[in-house]
Amino acid sequence: MTRPVRLFCCELLVACGWAALACTAPSALAQDMVGPSGDTPDNTPELLAEPEEQSKVSAEPADGETPAEQTVFYYQQWQELNAAKRHAEAAEVAQTWYNDAVVQFGEYSQAAAAALLYLGDSHLELGNAALAAAAYTDSVKAAERSAGPFDSSLVKPLLRVGMVYLEQGDHEASVDALMRAKNITHRNQGIYNLEQGVIVDVLTESYEALGELRQATREQQFLFGTAEKAYGENSPELVPALQKWASWNARKGNFPAARRAFYRAIDILEREYGPNDLRIVDTLNLIARSYFRSFSDHSPREGSVALRRAIDIYRNQEFVDQADLLRQQTRLGDWHMLTPSRKRAIKTYKKSIAEAREAGLDDDIINAAFGVPRILSVTKEPLGLTRMQMEELADGPYLVKFEFDLDKTGRVRHIKVLEDSMGFVTITKVLRTRLASTVFRPRFVDGEPVSTFGSHMTYNVYPRRNLAIRGALEMGEDSNAAGEQSR
Repeated sequence: MTRPVRLFCCELLVACGWAALACTAPSALAQDMVGPSGDTPDNTPELLAEPEEQSKVSAEPADGETPAEQTVFYYQQWQELNAAKRHAEAAEVAQTWYNDAVVQFGEYSQAAAAALLYLGDSHLELGNAALAAAAYTDSVKAAERSAGPFDSSLVKPLLRVGMVYLEQGDHEASVDALMRAKNITHRNQGIYNLEQGVIVDVLTESYEALGELRQATREQQFLFGTAEKAYGENSPELVPALQKWASWNARKGNFPAARRAFYRAIDILEREYGPNDLRIVDTLNLIARSYFRSFSDHSPREGSVALRRAIDIYRNQEFVDQADLLRQQTRLGDWHMLTPSRKRAIKTYKKSIAEAREAGLDDDIINAAFGVPRILSVTKEPLGLTRMQMEELADGPYLVKFEFDLDKTGRVRHIKVLEDSMGFVTITKVLRTRLASTVFRPRFVDGEPVSTFGSHMTYNVYPRRNLAIRGALEMGEDSNAAGEQSR
């Protein structure tokens, strides 16, 4: 797989307690759904639940074992290999698991369905998306034939099918699989169930890709309504859902709705914990992030007010965490850099560093924030290829590498092309413009901003997707680090 499946705001999803797949290997697909408390839902069939750790297993499955015992035996082997990133061997174990399950319990058994599920995960890690989709689809068929078309054991393989189709760009097929998974949760857990959180989020992505933004918004609104019914209108447990719903509206330009949801979250936290509770800080930071998108409709002052309040909350703690305070002050400087108000940003950075040193904060922590330049924002113009050009060119990736300097205000200077495996002038020009507009937090030495010379930025270009993915940022001369990944 060329890139991980993106599940936006996954951390908020987990914080909400919604059923979720971990946003980790294998590409967010190999982890199973968990319930609000982190346990496997009670009504999930045992064979498709994650087997618990066992102290010892035999070298071979025992004769006359039950399907559950076979699942535990093979899953432990598969999981060990998967954790060690030995995915080819893990695929062999899953294939053997499936073959044994067919012999002992039948092609359309729950044991076979479980084996196919993890076989698909291994194929996905090996970059074989088509084989993964086939394994997941066969897992659905096996689970359906053994337990019926509405059994909750179908949810996991259907979700995986939907995510693979999303990644492959087959969004209509993704919607079909995900809607079926969603409806099965409704039938088994009720319409307003927390298990469907990841399903709805991936479904939202598919609708967005299809250009059905109204339907995508309906899905997110439904997800928020589900959390509201589960937790209550004024419960602190609702706050992550409010943050997520507000962030969605900000992304889509509905800033009044975003603002209402953000401040509703703050009101709930203030009533429950008081005006200086640290849990308020996350929402204040999200407010600032959303207002950065809406300068045409709102004064940038409201975002800076939110960040200043967050700083005050840290300062009002009985025991001030100076590292957290520095990070929050740095966010305010970044805000000024992006608005843009570079002089005010530099002044904020310098003040933050001085205060941190005066408070005795370790230099390593300060240098982690200011020892190397940091990317704050980058313009993402389309590559500008016509459909004919996209079809004529191979998909790549092609490599385009630039060298550039950064002045002490974080501006990009003196851009040169070092490598261009594509040689397509239009794309190179777009990427040069993109790099020139990138906003950096400059490097600081002894509390003062300095220039950085001879830095390198790499882009991986996929013409048929009209896409360029930013790769490694290698810092140049006078930098404290050999390189860092762009973020």
